[in-house]
Amino acid sequence: MTEETYEAKRIEFDNAFFMQFRPNMFLGVRYRFENLFALKPIPGGLLDEGAITGAEGGISSGIGLSLRLDNRDNILNPQSSEYLATSPLFLT
Repeated sequence: MTEETYEAKRIEFDNAFFMQFRPNMFLGVRYRFENLFALKPIPGGLLDEGAITGAEGGISSGIGLSLRLDNRDNILNPQSSEYLATSPLFLT
């Protein structure tokens, strides 16, 4: 497989909304949107031929659940604590 560089413009949105359901535990919903457009591939390259899916850009969007465990002693400068975050996404 060969690698190819290109230029493109992108609009990206990635956000999550959480509610506390136990002390130091938060459950939420995460949404991610990405629009890749205005691709400028290398002339004569694989992307320039248009035979590869996504060669002209595309939209990726997905939603998933998020879980966070946060018992930091200080959010800005934690000295001893634990922080765990997971957010599996189902993209289309």
